Amino acid sequence: MKKVILLLAVVTILTSACDKENDGGGNNCNLPSTPVPANVAGDWVNGYTSFTQVVDAYNGRILGTTWKSGRYLSLSADGKKVQLYIMGGSMYSEFATMVEGTVEFDPANSFFKVNVCKAHYKGWNGSSLSVNRDATDAEKQQLSQNLQFYYGFETSGNITWFQLRFDPQGSPTSFTRVK
Repeated sequence: MKKVILLLAVVTILTSACDKENDGGGNNCNLPSTPVPANVAGDWVNGYTSFTQVVDAYNGRILGTTWKSGRYLSLSADGKKVQLYIMGGSMYSEFATMVEGTVEFDPANSFFKVNVCKAHYKGWNGSSLSVNRDATDAEKQQLSQNLQFYYGFETSGNITWFQLRFDPQGSPTSFTRVK
């Protein structure tokens, strides 16, 4: 639960930090969309922090963890609005990518694809902001080609994981429902 709360706090901060266009909270994207299956619609999160610590061998000082990442995926029931935030960082750099668009589902094949309307990149090298820009049209097209997933569910205890794969037999990335 602490991971989910921490990840939501990071998403909230990065959502306001990404200088995305304000379209009144809606998505004025006219790309194709289909309804989202009821068990998939909603908000999902995924996060990871490495417990490996980097230690200065000369003085024993702990320099930090090697990697942390988080993802937030929100799918509207009608498929007309999808939001994806991908965040990651190491002790040397951090990045955040925001994607908005529509989604097309093929429930018969447990497959969906995101049609990207807007995207924004933000990156820090150490303590200074080094990237802060909207994606180009070519980058949005490439993102649309890359954001295609096979999906399924796995239940462990009282948690149901929404699992995404780039190919049907690939290793899954597991998300848990936020609300």
